Amino acid sequence: MLNQLWSNILWGQRSNFVGVPTDCPQRDERLGWSADAQVFWRAASYNMDLAAFSRKYAADLRGTQVGTDMYGIFAPGTQSEHPASGTGWSDAGVIVPWTSWIQTGDQEIIEENWSAMENYLAAIEAANPDFLWRNKYGIPFADWLAPEGVTPVDLIATAYWAYDATLMKQMAHFAGKAGEERKYAELFEKIRQAFNKAYVREDGFVGGVPPPPVFASGTEKRLSDKPVETQTGYVLALNMNLLSEDLRRMAGLRLADRIAANDGRLGTGFLGTPYLLAALTDIGHVDIAISLAAKHEIPFVGLSCGSWSYDHVGTLERRPDARRSQHEFLQSLCLRCGGRLDLPLRRGNRCAAR
Repeated sequence: MLNQLWSNILWGQRSNFVGVPTDCPQRDERLGWSADAQVFWRAASYNMDLAAFSRKYAADLRGTQVGTDMYGIFAPGTQSEHPASGTGWSDAGVIVPWTSWIQTGDQEIIEENWSAMENYLAAIEAANPDFLWRNKYGIPFADWLAPEGVTPVDLIATAYWAYDATLMKQMAHFAGKAGEERKYAELFEKIRQAFNKAYVREDGFVGGVPPPPVFASGTEKRLSDKPVETQTGYVLALNMNLLSEDLRRMAGLRLADRIAANDGRLGTGFLGTPYLLAALTDIGHVDIAISLAAKHEIPFVGLSCGSWSYDHVGTLERRPDARRSQHEFLQSLCLRCGGRLDLPLRRGNRCAAR
């Protein structure tokens, strides 16, 4: 089954990576959606040599910074150069160059994008001096298509901001930018402290009150006015290294309990699913990760890698009730199913872990 999944992932990548990284190639839309790209880029660059394609798409993302320092939700723009921004989408402007560098050792992609990436993080900080990304996070896609429901978009945004700071710190270290390395290390720590104060409790609870509106909620119910916890909230807090060791252990148990309470099924969407199996593995719940990878009920990883399913042409479909086949998003799980690459400060695809 996993071999078939990997085959489907490769065919999905072949059909989507033509000129721009489309989310699925058979629809009229065919845009270079940046969230779809960034969650898949690590797996995609493991599957194929994307050094040149990464530099081209990074340039497309820079091209959306017209009249703003925020990256666009897709690139290149269509009716205008800047097609709006959105957390988890705009972060591709940092994640794609970092991923290409980590996978290939390409230092030039760092230098080509450094000013644009710095401007992006500076714009976020200027709008959010308390180090919680609650202002100007763009279109609130949140954890798009999450079966479990709404994860607060400000929690997601703050976690991604911390992740961006971590990636900038690593790139600065490699590029010999000592001052910038210290700056982004300090920025991460400020965001981490603010995140813990706002969203984390002593018992390992991670959650927050969803701010309206939620574009991706998919629900007609009134949003909760009390803090809610979701699988994605735990996954991002764990993956972005926002918790102390004691809190990681407790949050990991709560994540495992939420999956168990959901009949052993995932509840994550666009931004949570790509990191789910890795987060479970890191906190010692390999058994749950394997169970999710082999599960056949909807929503599941085994045949659909989340809330998606196989389509009839041997690629991946977005979800059972959709008609969006050959979609690249959940192809990002191929590294989680087939082994994880190390995340060292040594660049290039030389050392594999687990």
